[in-house]
Amino acid sequence: MNRSLLEVESDYELIVMVTPAVPLHVLQSLRDQGCNVRLVLPAALPAGRGGSPEYACERFADCWVKLRMWEWDDEYEQVVYLDADMLVLRNMDELLRQNLGAASRPTNVASQHGKSTPSSEQSSGMDQESDEWSIRAVQECFCPVRERRHLCPYEMLASQQHDQHASVPEEQSYFNAGLMVLRPSQRLASLMQEALSACDLSEFPFAEQDFLNVFFRGKWGRLPWHYNANKAIYACHRDSVWDYATVKNVHYTMAKPWDLKNPCNKGYEALNSLWWAAFAEPATMSRILFELYKKDKKRRREME
Repeated sequence: MNRSLLEVESDYELIVMVTPAVPLHVLQSLRDQGCNVRLVLPAALPAGRGGSPEYACERFADCWVKLRMWEWDDEYEQVVYLDADMLVLRNMDELLRQNLGAASRPTNVASQHGKSTPSSEQSSGMDQESDEWSIRAVQECFCPVRERRHLCPYEMLASQQHDQHASVPEEQSYFNAGLMVLRPSQRLASLMQEALSACDLSEFPFAEQDFLNVFFRGKWGRLPWHYNANKAIYACHRDSVWDYATVKNVHYTMAKPWDLKNPCNKGYEALNSLWWAAFAEPATMSRILFELYKKDKKRRREME
């Protein structure tokens, strides 16, 4: 990802969050590439109410660490979070420059999950407008998850893809936490811990993503899909939504392009070629992207 950011000439540094488990040689490699490496301790999950976490994938247990970003309010006014399995194809510095605006604070954050009583801080003026509650992200595609497939709104959004403010029914409103534009707030970080204490963690198979969707329910703003163009959108909405001409950031969800032996990479060879280009020779990314655009355009013409 760092090589792709350099190739698109981003004006901003890449801060890489690493835990103590990351080997020293990996840390040095990141520093050699000019990354701002930040050691962070894994987020300590409160016991919560109910059962223990039951994650859809074992690796999701590590994703809670991204909640640490909200603690950085003494250093950063605004942050764009990117999952490490992303590839930036076009400059998107505008995400750090856009005004997030203000969002009304929930009177009782954790009660959105139906299981808490407001603390004195939560109940004291927390319904006022505040930009610390503002967050932007991309609507999730539910199609790969059988239990949630019926909730995917992308076919509806396809006809409204130029309308960022097109409404989505509440039960379908759910963002992918792989890319988020947010304002750090230590107070919000503390409220997250309070909210987690009141939640049943077994109801969060997608870990922090499920939790953040509860925490920011009704408060998040939708970004166009091309900022987080994940493999689910590519696989399930390639004809109605996907467009190489507008993709800014590819998200390699599910099987990773560097995992050559994973059979789930079948069908994604074209998309994976972009990642390998960035890894081997970033300067070739634009050429390969244009070739994929032409092939996809030809494929669509033949389908007509």
